[in-house]
Order: sequence, then C-alpha cells, then structure tokens
Amino acid sequence: MSKTRLKIPEHIAPYLVAEYCDDFPLARYFVSKTQIEIIEDVLRAQEVKEKLVKYGVYYLNSTLLYGVPGTGKTTFGRYMAYYFDLDFVYINFAKLFDGVFGKTAGVISDIFQYMATSKAIFMLDEIDAISQKRGTESAATGGEISRITVTIMQELDLMKRKKVDAILIGCTNRIDIMDDALKSRFSIKKELKDLDNSEKQAYIQLVLNDMGIAYDINNLRTYCARNNSLTQRAIEFDIQRCLIRWIAAGEGTVPFELDHIREQTV
Repeated sequence: MSKTRLKIPEHIAPYLVAEYCDDFPLARYFVSKTQIEIIEDVLRAQEVKEKLVKYGVYYLNSTLLYGVPGTGKTTFGRYMAYYFDLDFVYINFAKLFDGVFGKTAGVISDIFQYMATSKAIFMLDEIDAISQKRGTESAATGGEISRITVTIMQELDLMKRKKVDAILIGCTNRIDIMDDALKSRFSIKKELKDLDNSEKQAYIQLVLNDMGIAYDINNLRTYCARNNSLTQRAIEFDIQRCLIRWIAAGEGTVPFELDHIREQTV
C-alpha cells in the first residue's frame, strides 16, 4: 500500500493506521454477492445524502460488518477504499483501550472529530472490545467500557448532524455482545458469511488463473464440496500450502492439487 494522503494529528496517530490502497491486489480479489450489495448501498447513499437534507434527513454513511473471523472484513474495507479512491484508515479499538485506559473516551472524541473533517474510509475494527452491552461489564474496568460506549454513540450522533464525507465501517466478530443502542447507530448492518461453494470455486480459480497455474476443475469442485465450512482466509492458507508442495515437487512436472488438512484434536 502507498503512503497516505491524509494528515493525522500527532496525539491520535498512534491509534490510526492510514494507507492509500492504489496498489490493491484486484486481480486476486473475489467480490461476493453480499459485498456487491454493501457497495451499492454505500454508493447510493453517497450520491443522494445531500439531497436528503432538504427533506430534513441527515444521513451518516456507516456500515456495521459482522461475522466469524476469516471472512475478510478488513480486506473488504481496503477494497472499498480502492473502489472509491479514498485513503483507508484502520482504527484498532482494542489497542486504544489497552494504551490509554482511563482516558479512552477523550481520545475517541478526538478521533471522531478528525473523522468528521476527513474524506476517507474509516474502519472501526474490534468495536466490540470497547462497546459491550451495558450492565455486563466487569467491575475491574471501573465502568470505563460503559463510558466509552456512550461516547461513541454521542460522537456518531454528532457526525450525523454534520456534513461528513467520511465513510465509516464498524467491524466485529461478536455482534452478540455489542450494545444494542450502539448497533442501532449504524445505517447499514451486514453479515459477511463464508463464501458458498460456487463462490469458493470462483475465488480459487481467480487466484490460480492470475498465478498462471493450471488446475483440474474436478479437483477444485471436490475441494469445495468437502470443505464447505472453510473461511476465505483458510482457503488462502490452503492455496499457499499446496503451492509450496507443488513447487517443491517440481512445479510443471506434477499437477497442482488443492486439499485441506483438518486440525487434529489433542
């Protein structure tokens, strides 16, 4: 990724990672049906949000992505930044919480104020780490998580009343523990699920075709049928492992075969 075009204030810079995704690996990126729907929703909202104001409607282009680990939420955020030609800013709330415990709410307010004046894709990753359902917080945190949850909701409400060019993407693997009132602040809520078998096969073919590696279509069909619960990340690891094996065996002298090794329980 290229150097960001944004100027990030020094006091919040430790908690933000900004990059310009002009070299996103598009040739090997498979866009699922769900992702296409999200992009269409975001694009439509961007096109009409100013016209909504004359009807007294103030819209914040914010999407909450949820799903199991490995479904590609962060990578999809980078793809959206590439698609919209915007810088991608990654905010890891878990790191922020660990780094400035007791002062997190103030730093979050500063981050949101920066977002309100910036044109970029902002990914609020692991948002569940600091936005658990109020009343379920451990006494050890001294109410810090509840204060942070309220702060985030207030900041989202403030952003909604401003003319904001930023696109927000919240990500969580545990939507079940997120505060319901915070979830309601996101305009769009979408689950990123594992790819279905036809999508898995299309993704694998896309990658292998870009690599210029010949494959047996029946092998790919069998792999997908036998491993219909694999995440995209797991498939990526399988391709890498089988590619190493294929190269070590002599590359073009042997056929490329894709398989999955299931973890052994101890």
